[in-house]
Amino acid sequence: MTGFPANAHRACPTPTYGLIGSGKMARHMRHYLQLLGHSFYTWSREEGPANLEKLRNASVLLLLIKDSEIESFYKEHSFVNSKPCIHFSGSMNVPGVPSFHPLCTFGDELYTLAEYEKIAFICEEGAPAFEETFPRLPNPHYTIKPEQKALYHALCVMAGNFSCILWQKLFSDFENKLGLPTSAAVPYMERLFKNLEKNPSTALTGPLQRNDITTLQSNINALNDDSYQKVYKSFVELFQP
Repeated sequence: MTGFPANAHRACPTPTYGLIGSGKMARHMRHYLQLLGHSFYTWSREEGPANLEKLRNASVLLLLIKDSEIESFYKEHSFVNSKPCIHFSGSMNVPGVPSFHPLCTFGDELYTLAEYEKIAFICEEGAPAFEETFPRLPNPHYTIKPEQKALYHALCVMAGNFSCILWQKLFSDFENKLGLPTSAAVPYMERLFKNLEKNPSTALTGPLQRNDITTLQSNINALNDDSYQKVYKSFVELFQP
């Protein structure tokens, strides 16, 4: 395993990074480092393997590529696995490559410096210290065991991806079935997340919270011929006392 020597970042207090990848995560990390005035090199597959040599002077390589490609890419490129590497997957455990997962969603639009600085990084136990690898990043950071990463990522997907799908469904049906503007639902969405942030244990309201069987059944009936009826039923079954 090519690790980080204990004194690696004492000799280089401000590492120079090599960013590998061209997807959303790579774009956002590149932009964040630019906002901080950080020096770095970049490389993507479109440039061809010969151009990997331009990362020679990078002290740390960030593998910002698809989860399914991280391990094979690391093994197949001797130049890469001769240097300290970090990947950003929240679910993958890759021998020789520790992970720092940014707990956020990354879309097409780039964020402000203040927004990037708030993002928590979930670090894999046994990885180099976050503050040594990223001494100029003020982000909060926490550590979990490698065997906990699958559960951690499953929880993130349920909370983030699943809720996004449900809100996309609401916005679409408001417009296409009910003739309502999506803007009408935005204050509702914002209040939900504010209530969750303030007190998660009391944020749930409505028929599920009060076990209003009549209303729940009426909602289920209204979703006849809608594939989301199964989703609604699943939540009712989950919350049955």
